[in-house]
Amino acid sequence: MGREIVREKSTGRPEKFSRLWKREDVIDGTKKIEGVALHGSYGPRFSGQAFTNMKKLTRFSAQAFTNLKKLRLLRLSGVELTGEYKDFPKKLIWLCWHGFPLESIRDDFPVQPKLVALDLQYSQLKIVWKDCKLHQNLKILNLSHSYELTKSPDFSKLPNLEELILKRCESLSEVHSSIGDLGRLSLVNLEGCVSLKDLPLNFYKSKSIETLLLNWCLSFEKLAEGLGDMVSLTTLKADVTAIRQIPSSILKLKKLKVLSLCDLLPPSLQSLSSLRDLALADRSLTDDAFPKDLGSLISLENLDLAGNDFCSLPSFSRLSKLHDLSLNVCENLRAIPDLPTNLKVLKAGYCLELEKMPDFSEMSNIKELYLSGSDKLTEIPGLDKSLNSMTMIYMDGCTNLTADFRKNILQGWTSCGYGGIFLSGNDIPDWFDYVHDDDIVYFTVPRSVGRNFKGLTLSFVSSPVFLSRRSSISIKNMTKGAELEARIIPDCPIDELNYKPGYYLWQGQLSNDELKLQDGDKVLIEIIVGEYDDGVKVKKTGVSL
Repeated sequence: MGREIVREKSTGRPEKFSRLWKREDVIDGTKKIEGVALHGSYGPRFSGQAFTNMKKLTRFSAQAFTNLKKLRLLRLSGVELTGEYKDFPKKLIWLCWHGFPLESIRDDFPVQPKLVALDLQYSQLKIVWKDCKLHQNLKILNLSHSYELTKSPDFSKLPNLEELILKRCESLSEVHSSIGDLGRLSLVNLEGCVSLKDLPLNFYKSKSIETLLLNWCLSFEKLAEGLGDMVSLTTLKADVTAIRQIPSSILKLKKLKVLSLCDLLPPSLQSLSSLRDLALADRSLTDDAFPKDLGSLISLENLDLAGNDFCSLPSFSRLSKLHDLSLNVCENLRAIPDLPTNLKVLKAGYCLELEKMPDFSEMSNIKELYLSGSDKLTEIPGLDKSLNSMTMIYMDGCTNLTADFRKNILQGWTSCGYGGIFLSGNDIPDWFDYVHDDDIVYFTVPRSVGRNFKGLTLSFVSSPVFLSRRSSISIKNMTKGAELEARIIPDCPIDELNYKPGYYLWQGQLSNDELKLQDGDKVLIEIIVGEYDDGVKVKKTGVSL
């Protein structure tokens, strides 16, 4: 739409456009052009596949840009510019060139004193530049997926740089020491730089860096003791690296909010009272190794303990700000302790020894509960009293639930819209008014329901359980000739290693605010299985009014 507005304002004359998207317009346009987007044969999304076949780049003369004096924004993708660059526009603010085809930025590339963002993802760069001509105003430098780049540029002429993004620069082995002198640098993303072993000591002198991302830096061996001097650091992620020891100075990071650091724990958690996100998944934590001072993290909002070996846990009730707790695939865990009443999401799927849950009577903020495959569970005390706040319950594979518990949560479910309840089972509950042995159910809204009709409860039995978001529910009002398609069935989070074949029951609510059904309306509801959900069979469908 934006493109058409530009064309209308310029009465179809490219030379008066303020922005260009078509190659033929770039050739003709001159006067008011501020933005150009030019995509080669790979289209706007350049990728690693295109990188491996640079011969297919679309070639274009650099002289085509000579007269674009007001050009501010330039986006190129899969394009090679031939000829001299000396007359290239000099007032660019943003330059995005995915698939930049040269091994370094050429010497005749003009000074860009106003350039704020440079994005050269998937480039062929080996050395960024010999003489930096970007200068003072550059704030964002993104060279991600530049697989041939061996070392970072000298940053000494980029005093205002705020974000450095070098994701998956797989040959990168050296970061220039001048990085520590950048007084405004806040984000350093080095994820997937598999050849990088360390950072210069000067890096740790930075007082401005807030986010450091080192995930999948497979060769990265050590964080220096100077880490504790990075007083602004709030996020540190360094999973899947060669780091084997955390510097004790990490306890000085009073602003640290997000921490995920291989299989390692700081020597103490008490000093990290600002932590909001803590990832301790797949650490092989046992009861003895579990951090005793976890309860001191009074700001904690998200805690990931999935895939550990402990059998029991301390109470989490002191973590009053905790919103999201993951205990998935903690196969030895027998009981979940008391939880904070502010908790919104609990994930404890495939906890094969889990037998006991805390009382949910006061869990008035809980929204999502994931317990798939925890087949020793028989009930969750008080859950029926917290259903009003919930949008999603997964208890498929919990095959030992008591009949009374199942009945209470199914009859008490009132949440409308996206979500619902997933349980194991091969039959529709017996209180449903209309049931059909297929993926379709037909009914007439009774006159006794009439104007008080607020909505309907829908249920179906399917095998297997893994319906995707492409699945939907079609509601046809045969009386009024109206049709509504509802996409309220979420993906089922199946663990393929632990998945057991069988029949599964879904139940959810549809509000009459959307359906607009009236007494006497004849209605046909159909469960539409997604085109890629091979093997899914809907056995029964039911409606309760």
